[in-house]
Amino acid sequence: MTECVSAMRLLSVNQFGMKKLSIITHQENVASQRVALKAGFKMFRQFKGSDRYTRKMRDYVEFRYERGDDDE
Repeated sequence: MTECVSAMRLLSVNQFGMKKLSIITHQENVASQRVALKAGFKMFRQFKGSDRYTRKMRDYVEFRYERGDDDE
């Protein structure tokens, strides 16, 4: 999965000229957070929000990649 996210990041930045990308995970979803970090994203913030399925408040973590964060 990390290879796929890394490829999407490179494609988004290099081919489509996007400057910022975000990944939002549930706080307890450590596996997805690990993928985001390995793919070059940095933890940006933690926040509370409504789950789109249950409508209950949950804790989330947002990871961001900004163009220029690495040398690729």
